[in-house]
Amino acid sequence: MVQFYFLSILISVLGGLVLASDRLKGAFPVAKAARDYLDEKPTVKLIFALAAVVVGILKLLSATKGDTPVVGDLLPVLAGWAVGVVLFLEYYSVRNDMDETSMGTPTNVLVRNKTIIGIAAAVIGLVHFFIPGVLFL
Repeated sequence: MVQFYFLSILISVLGGLVLASDRLKGAFPVAKAARDYLDEKPTVKLIFALAAVVVGILKLLSATKGDTPVVGDLLPVLAGWAVGVVLFLEYYSVRNDMDETSMGTPTNVLVRNKTIIGIAAAVIGLVHFFIPGVLFL
């Protein structure tokens, strides 16, 4: 469905810019403003994280016309899931007053590398927007 295609691109690009806002604050001041908003309102961060994961699942299950099912949208789905998981882990760690040492190794690796995940998600979203028919993208 075209709606999930659009939402997948929107979440990948916006979520990627939010995750990479520390690195991109000079080039994209909107990303820093969105990051500050999500930090001020943790419930909105949780809703955005859940939306990213749900849209990823629905995008994986529904292929657009002329696209290869599952494989055709694999990278955008993974990018959306990564954005959702990192935002959820940030929400969870702030909500439970956890520091990096008590979060565990996989969680710690994801949160530490959120800038790389964010840039990758934004690039995947933009490439998926401009070249929608490419396999895996």
